[in-house]
Amino acid sequence: MPSSFTKALLRWFETEKRDLPWKETHDPYKIWISEIILQQTRVAQGLPYYLRFIAKFPNVIALANAPQDEVLKLWEGLGYYSRARNLHHTAQLIRDHHNGVFPKKYDEILALKGIGNYTAAAIASFAYNLPYPVLDGNVKRVVARFLGMHEPADLPATQKIMMNWLNEVIHPKKAADFNQAMLDLGATVCLPQNPLCHSCPVSQHCVAKREGLQNTLPVKSKQNTKRQRFFHFFIVITPKGSCLIGPRTAKDIWQGLYQFPLFETKTDKTLSQKAVFSFLRDLGLEANLVDKIVISSPKKPHILTHQTIYTKFYTIHLIKNTLKISNEHIFLVDRGKLTNFAFPRVLHNVLNGMAD
Repeated sequence: MPSSFTKALLRWFETEKRDLPWKETHDPYKIWISEIILQQTRVAQGLPYYLRFIAKFPNVIALANAPQDEVLKLWEGLGYYSRARNLHHTAQLIRDHHNGVFPKKYDEILALKGIGNYTAAAIASFAYNLPYPVLDGNVKRVVARFLGMHEPADLPATQKIMMNWLNEVIHPKKAADFNQAMLDLGATVCLPQNPLCHSCPVSQHCVAKREGLQNTLPVKSKQNTKRQRFFHFFIVITPKGSCLIGPRTAKDIWQGLYQFPLFETKTDKTLSQKAVFSFLRDLGLEANLVDKIVISSPKKPHILTHQTIYTKFYTIHLIKNTLKISNEHIFLVDRGKLTNFAFPRVLHNVLNGMAD
């Protein structure tokens, strides 16, 4: 028997649900793509990426057969690039080990790389209507406020209590609608700041509403200090306009994307001329090849979830077009062809300036 909370929520959902393309399908592949794109991404930003992704890779086989560079290029600007790499890897796994058919069981979905509890529950419920509740930031906010939970919502113990309650109230035969209703309620009514309690279908029994705690709950635990990093990019340009780039091969941020040659330091101090020429020599470029050096730095750092990136750019104009580069991963590319490669957002302003 559905609870009063569930009945009120589903009645509200019948008239107030959001009109989004991935909500009109039961295709697990399309649902999977939408859920991965919407991780750490607002709907307004993610929607055009979703439409382009589905147009380019309409099914799991098309994605599996695509080169990774092509997948990363389509993802360019969205951030958290491990999502794109995991999508590509998992598509190949489904192609090779599941005969190209997306798994239908929750445990099999959860076992796929890049898919956690939330995404597995979303796919299982939206594609197959299986009664697995979703628990993302929006849902945590709704549950914490409705139940009046003062324990930090980002702690595993608190989330276990939330999941136990959701398992009690999820509609066993309308799991997809219930989960989507919870997501929509958090996204459009139970907002992080100044929630629209007058429009909420369950506000009558909400503890936060009754006790005036809407802007206090949910509680977050103390956040760790962000790591600070200092990147010195070398934009090496030949007389014909070609420049040096290479892929980020290490298991670090932006893995698989392309960048200009990079030297990382522990402070934001500008590199000395000696350090600049030492780095160039490591690339195979002697000082007599350099015409001029221009150093610039953005006024604001590049902010990531767990890191703050401070950047400096050293534009190196050379006097020769033919170079012998000692690093096998770095190569010359005509500036007009830079758009064929996926770069991290931190380099986009520089790239746009080079294209002018």
